[in-house]
Amino acid sequence: MRSRYSAYALTNALYIFNTYHSSKRQSISVDELDEWARATTWLKLEINATSQDTVTFTATYVEAGQLFEIQELSRFSIEANEWRYVDGDILKHNALPKPKRNEKCPCGSLKKLKQCCGVKSNLI
Repeated sequence: MRSRYSAYALTNALYIFNTYHSSKRQSISVDELDEWARATTWLKLEINATSQDTVTFTATYVEAGQLFEIQELSRFSIEANEWRYVDGDILKHNALPKPKRNEKCPCGSLKKLKQCCGVKSNLI
């Protein structure tokens, strides 16, 4: 899960595509993944719970100048001796209020937004 989040944050669409289960790859394209990854700035990932083949996470991201929080229950399966993303259930997906320049950054760094992710995320 963390490697997929990092790939989204670094806009590594080919890695994201390759971590999908083979049964899901036919319905997505590397170009679509790349386009969406480029349109978002990922700020924070929290792993809430894990089981043998699921991960529940909360992620914070910015898209088109709007801050969002998404919580998902993701399912994984082992394929070719590697964990692959199968699908997930979105548990919540909310737009968050835009923080002010001097408020703490939503990435969790405890720095002010203007001194942290504010510029790169287009929040200020």
